[in-house]
Amino acid sequence: MSSFPVESIISSDIDALREIADKCGLSPWSHRNFTDELARDDSIMLLVRSGSGKAVGFIIGRMIHAESGAEIYNIGVTKAFRGQGVGKILLDEFLKRARQANTQKVWLEVRSLNTVAITFYERNSFKAYSRRINFYSNPADDALLMELDFSTSGAE
Repeated sequence: MSSFPVESIISSDIDALREIADKCGLSPWSHRNFTDELARDDSIMLLVRSGSGKAVGFIIGRMIHAESGAEIYNIGVTKAFRGQGVGKILLDEFLKRARQANTQKVWLEVRSLNTVAITFYERNSFKAYSRRINFYSNPADDALLMELDFSTSGAE
């Protein structure tokens, strides 16, 4: 696996992240959604750049302190950098920060037809625990709810 340094997202990264999200088919976030999330103290917003400095992947989530957990909202990697470990690097850093905040669980939702993402999450100790029927549109799909429980997964 290649090594890519992880950075915190800053406001000047937003246009590039929106482009990545669009190309990955993620639920659309407006520029305002990104800036609002950047302003939150409980957000974890990370990216990876190519050697030329172009953003090639990101992860966004939030600490849910009242529930001793964290939630991943979006993770996306440009097609040219898939299979090079960028998603794993981003997820590992997110999970590291969640653990440092003493969270017990991390949750996410994924399209039920996105078998590549589901396999990726399962390889990283996430387990499906529920389904939201017709949660997504364009195209219509169910959401598979997945959870990583640090107390039972052995994930560090």
